[in-house]
Amino acid sequence: MSDCQDLGACGALLFPKVSDCQDLDACGALLYLKMSDCQDLGACGALMFPKMSDCQDLGACGALLYLKVSDCQDLGACGALLFPKMSDCKDLGACGALLFPKMSDCQDLGACGALLFPKMSDCQDLGACGALLFPKMSDCQDLGACGALLFPKMSYCKDLGACGALLFLKMSDCQDFGACGALLFPKMSDCQDLGACVRCIIVSQDE
Repeated sequence: MSDCQDLGACGALLFPKVSDCQDLDACGALLYLKMSDCQDLGACGALMFPKMSDCQDLGACGALLYLKVSDCQDLGACGALLFPKMSDCKDLGACGALLFPKMSDCQDLGACGALLFPKMSDCQDLGACGALLFPKMSDCQDLGACGALLFPKMSYCKDLGACGALLFLKMSDCQDFGACGALLFPKMSDCQDLGACVRCIIVSQDE
């Protein structure tokens, strides 16, 4: 990741090949390899996955993430439609950040919210049940309540409210969200700030 200029500073550069974005106020958190069809999230926004064409607005076209997006009507407009099969959640603003294909156990994040991954049973609250993401979550105590517990082994981060948006398996270099923040992927060493570079995620495709 080397060519993006701003999300505060360098921003939410996530995936290995990021070259065409200048700003999130401009082009933003370009995540995945081939991105061409979205016009705006501030400007071009959180373009993530390779084929994006059916959503009209999150600001403008917004955080279109995964391949087939057709069933959600609103998160501002069509919103952060992420994953291919979405049918069971009714609201995050409207239908919201429906992410993963099988969602049935969470009751509320606004309404049904950012239900992400298929097996969610152990967290009690992020508004209600919240952004429960990955199947095995046991070590974090708070993001509002249990919060955005994402990946199975999380033990090294001390704060995002409490234990926060611990995402990926091995995290050791982050001290704060407001310092180094939501470190997501296992090999992370170069980011200093969210307001600086923070959400540097994948170091290189080969690593």
